[in-house]
Amino acid sequence: MFRRHCMVVPALLAILSVMSLTACVDKMPGASEADTEIAQDGIYTSPPELVVTVGSSSVTARRGGFSWSYNIDGHETAIEADALHPLDEDCRELTPVINGTDIYERVNLDFQLPPDEITVGSWSAEYWGNIGAEYEVVEVNGSSFGLNTGEQIYYITAVWDNDGGRYHGSSTYSVVISSE
Repeated sequence: MFRRHCMVVPALLAILSVMSLTACVDKMPGASEADTEIAQDGIYTSPPELVVTVGSSSVTARRGGFSWSYNIDGHETAIEADALHPLDEDCRELTPVINGTDIYERVNLDFQLPPDEITVGSWSAEYWGNIGAEYEVVEVNGSSFGLNTGEQIYYITAVWDNDGGRYHGSSTYSVVISSE
Protein backbone atom coordinates (compact mmCIF):
# COMPACT_ATOMS: atom_id res chain seq x y z
CA MET A 1 0.00 0.00 0.00
CA PHE A 2 2.77 2.45 0.93
CA ARG A 3 4.62 1.69 -2.30
CA ARG A 4 1.52 2.50 -4.41
CA HIS A 5 1.12 5.91 -2.70
CA CYS A 6 4.79 6.72 -3.25
CA MET A 7 4.28 6.27 -7.00
CA VAL A 8 0.94 8.10 -7.22
CA VAL A 9 2.01 11.30 -5.44
CA PRO A 10 4.96 12.07 -7.76
CA ALA A 11 2.80 11.34 -10.80
CA LEU A 12 0.09 13.73 -9.58
CA LEU A 13 2.67 16.42 -8.87
CA ALA A 14 4.10 16.03 -12.38
CA ILE A 15 0.63 16.36 -13.93
CA LEU A 16 -0.17 19.46 -11.85
CA SER A 17 3.18 21.03 -12.78
CA VAL A 18 2.56 20.52 -16.50
CA MET A 19 -0.97 21.93 -16.17
CA SER A 20 0.29 25.08 -14.42
CA LEU A 21 3.05 25.58 -17.01
CA THR A 22 0.53 25.20 -19.82
CA ALA A 23 -1.63 27.92 -18.25
CA CYS A 24 1.36 30.30 -18.18
CA VAL A 25 2.32 29.58 -21.78
CA ASP A 26 -1.23 30.12 -23.02
CA LYS A 27 -1.30 33.50 -21.30
CA MET A 28 1.97 34.80 -22.78
CA PRO A 29 1.09 35.81 -26.36
CA GLY A 30 -1.39 38.48 -25.29
CA ALA A 31 0.18 39.39 -21.97
CA SER A 32 -1.09 42.71 -20.65
CA GLU A 33 -1.48 44.76 -17.51
CA ALA A 34 -3.87 42.17 -16.07
CA ASP A 35 -0.98 39.69 -16.16
CA THR A 36 1.28 41.77 -13.91
CA GLU A 37 0.69 40.73 -10.37
CA ILE A 38 1.78 42.50 -7.22
CA ALA A 39 1.69 40.73 -3.88
CA GLN A 40 0.07 42.53 -0.94
CA ASP A 41 3.45 43.60 0.38
CA GLY A 42 4.32 45.41 -2.89
CA ILE A 43 6.44 42.65 -4.38
CA TYR A 44 6.11 42.15 -8.13
CA THR A 45 5.43 38.47 -8.83
CA SER A 46 5.76 38.96 -12.60
CA PRO A 47 7.47 41.55 -14.80
CA PRO A 48 5.84 44.99 -14.83
CA GLU A 49 3.83 46.19 -17.80
CA LEU A 50 5.24 48.75 -20.22
CA VAL A 51 3.25 51.62 -21.72
CA VAL A 52 4.84 53.11 -24.84
CA THR A 53 3.95 56.72 -25.68
CA VAL A 54 4.73 58.73 -28.81
CA GLY A 55 3.20 62.21 -28.92
CA SER A 56 -0.41 61.81 -27.78
CA SER A 57 -0.64 58.07 -28.63
CA SER A 58 -0.01 55.30 -26.09
CA VAL A 59 -0.22 51.50 -26.13
CA THR A 60 0.67 48.73 -23.71
CA ALA A 61 3.60 46.87 -25.25
CA ARG A 62 3.37 43.13 -25.90
CA ARG A 63 5.36 41.27 -23.27
CA GLY A 64 7.61 38.52 -24.62
CA GLY A 65 9.87 36.08 -22.85
CA PHE A 66 11.06 36.80 -19.34
CA SER A 67 13.02 35.56 -16.37
CA TRP A 68 11.65 36.67 -13.00
CA SER A 69 12.35 35.85 -9.35
CA TYR A 70 10.70 37.10 -6.21
CA ASN A 71 10.95 36.41 -2.51
CA ILE A 72 7.96 36.45 -0.16
CA ASP A 73 8.56 35.62 3.49
CA GLY A 74 11.85 33.87 2.68
CA HIS A 75 10.35 31.71 -0.07
CA GLU A 76 12.10 32.30 -3.42
CA THR A 77 10.05 31.70 -6.57
CA ALA A 78 11.61 31.77 -10.04
CA ILE A 79 9.75 31.87 -13.37
CA GLU A 80 11.22 31.38 -16.85
CA ALA A 81 8.83 32.05 -19.75
CA ASP A 82 9.60 31.78 -23.42
CA ALA A 83 7.65 33.48 -26.21
CA LEU A 84 7.55 33.67 -29.97
CA HIS A 85 10.23 35.79 -31.64
CA PRO A 86 8.92 39.37 -32.18
CA LEU A 87 9.27 38.92 -35.97
CA ASP A 88 7.29 35.67 -36.04
CA GLU A 89 4.29 36.03 -38.37
CA ASP A 90 1.99 34.91 -35.54
CA CYS A 91 3.04 38.03 -33.58
CA ARG A 92 2.01 40.47 -36.30
CA GLU A 93 -1.62 40.59 -35.15
CA LEU A 94 -0.69 40.50 -31.45
CA THR A 95 1.80 43.37 -31.43
CA PRO A 96 0.31 46.80 -30.60
CA VAL A 97 0.75 49.55 -33.19
CA ILE A 98 1.14 53.33 -33.00
CA ASN A 99 0.53 54.90 -36.43
CA GLY A 100 1.26 58.26 -38.02
CA THR A 101 3.88 59.66 -35.67
CA ASP A 102 6.24 62.48 -36.56
CA ILE A 103 9.82 61.26 -37.08
CA TYR A 104 11.01 63.97 -34.69
CA GLU A 105 8.93 62.68 -31.78
CA ARG A 106 10.58 60.73 -28.97
CA VAL A 107 9.33 57.40 -27.73
CA ASN A 108 8.74 57.34 -23.97
CA LEU A 109 8.82 54.07 -22.04
CA ASP A 110 6.71 54.08 -18.89
CA PHE A 111 7.19 50.94 -16.80
CA GLN A 112 5.02 50.19 -13.75
CA LEU A 113 8.35 49.66 -11.99
CA PRO A 114 11.32 51.54 -13.50
CA PRO A 115 14.03 49.09 -14.62
CA ASP A 116 17.73 49.45 -13.90
CA GLU A 117 18.68 48.89 -17.54
CA ILE A 118 16.87 49.33 -20.88
CA THR A 119 18.06 48.31 -24.34
CA VAL A 120 16.16 48.80 -27.60
CA GLY A 121 16.52 47.38 -31.09
CA SER A 122 14.42 47.85 -34.22
CA TRP A 123 13.63 46.10 -37.48
CA SER A 124 11.89 47.49 -40.53
CA ALA A 125 8.42 45.95 -40.93
CA GLU A 126 9.70 44.33 -44.14
CA TYR A 127 11.37 41.76 -41.84
CA TRP A 128 8.08 40.26 -40.54
CA GLY A 129 8.51 36.51 -40.73
CA ASN A 130 12.33 36.62 -40.87
CA ILE A 131 13.26 35.63 -37.32
CA GLY A 132 16.94 35.44 -38.28
CA ALA A 133 17.15 39.15 -39.15
CA GLU A 134 19.55 41.27 -37.09
CA TYR A 135 18.02 44.29 -35.38
CA GLU A 136 19.48 47.79 -35.43
CA VAL A 137 20.55 48.99 -31.99
CA VAL A 138 18.66 52.12 -30.95
CA GLU A 139 20.27 54.66 -28.60
CA VAL A 140 18.30 54.98 -25.37
CA ASN A 141 18.50 58.11 -23.22
CA GLY A 142 17.00 57.40 -19.79
CA SER A 143 13.65 55.87 -20.68
CA SER A 144 13.19 57.38 -24.15
CA PHE A 145 14.59 57.04 -27.64
CA GLY A 146 14.28 58.57 -31.11
CA LEU A 147 12.34 57.02 -33.97
CA ASN A 148 13.62 55.38 -37.12
CA THR A 149 11.82 56.26 -40.36
CA GLY A 150 8.93 54.13 -41.60
CA GLU A 151 7.11 51.25 -39.94
CA GLN A 152 9.45 49.70 -37.37
CA ILE A 153 9.16 46.79 -34.95
CA TYR A 154 10.81 47.85 -31.69
CA TYR A 155 12.20 45.21 -29.34
CA ILE A 156 12.73 46.41 -25.77
CA THR A 157 14.64 44.54 -23.08
CA ALA A 158 14.43 45.68 -19.46
CA VAL A 159 16.43 44.43 -16.47
CA TRP A 160 15.61 44.87 -12.80
CA ASP A 161 18.44 44.29 -10.33
CA ASN A 162 17.92 42.68 -6.99
CA ASP A 163 15.65 45.04 -5.03
CA GLY A 164 16.85 44.12 -1.55
CA GLY A 165 16.19 40.48 -2.36
CA ARG A 166 12.47 41.11 -3.03
CA TYR A 167 12.36 40.71 -6.84
CA HIS A 168 14.60 40.83 -9.90
CA GLY A 169 14.77 39.67 -13.49
CA SER A 170 14.43 40.69 -17.10
CA SER A 171 11.66 40.89 -19.65
CA THR A 172 11.28 41.65 -23.34
CA TYR A 173 8.55 43.73 -24.97
CA SER A 174 7.61 44.67 -28.52
CA VAL A 175 5.61 47.38 -30.26
CA VAL A 176 5.23 48.60 -33.84
CA ILE A 177 5.60 52.34 -34.51
CA SER A 178 5.03 53.97 -37.89
CA SER A 179 6.69 57.35 -38.41
CA GLU A 180 6.92 59.79 -41.30
